[in-house]
Amino acid sequence: MPQEQKQPSPVPDLMAALEESLRAAKSGGNGDGGSASDGALSSLTRDELYERAQDADVPGRSSMSKDELVDALRG
Repeated sequence: MPQEQKQPSPVPDLMAALEESLRAAKSGGNGDGGSASDGALSSLTRDELYERAQDADVPGRSSMSKDELVDALRG
């Protein structure tokens, strides 16, 4: 008796997910149309905060600590 083969699950559209993620990051949002909360910034790594500071053209970002980057991005 042949075994019944399962149908593969649909493959997610990774490019669409990446584009949405980039769009949210560039707008400072959290992906649902709102803005990123202060807690969301604190949960990012220093490197992620630095990238956001680059996008926002924050002066002096290269010498800032994680907490200073969070404060600069909030303001």
